[in-house]
Amino acid sequence: MKKKVWLFSSIFTVCLSTYLYFHSPNVYQDIKKTDIDLYQTVERNKEWVIVFDKGINELLLNSDNIYVLDDRNNHIPVKIQREDNSTIKILPPKEGYKTGTNYYLFINKDLDIEHLGRDTQQKEYKIAFKVDKNV
Repeated sequence: MKKKVWLFSSIFTVCLSTYLYFHSPNVYQDIKKTDIDLYQTVERNKEWVIVFDKGINELLLNSDNIYVLDDRNNHIPVKIQREDNSTIKILPPKEGYKTGTNYYLFINKDLDIEHLGRDTQQKEYKIAFKVDKNV
């Protein structure tokens, strides 16, 4: 059973890392509803697990550097948990995400020790997701 969990976690991490690498637009760009095709569909109580290969810059581990906005740019209160030296978990709001609503998860690239101090044009990863009642 542990091997299956480890395998699933590894596959998920590779997929998420690949997605974040190729789909990391600048947070300062306007959020557009035309991006709807790029949204991941998730359940109301989605817990995001983010793994940083080289570790976490713990000085930046706070709600200013990891946050969720809805499609009206409203800040959504989520809880950030550090699981270990390279993994964080982002818990949903107490009441869950609203069905039919689009959201954006932003993660500061400097949280990843591998990217710390690198001068890049894009400072944050952005994951677009929506909540569907059928999930």
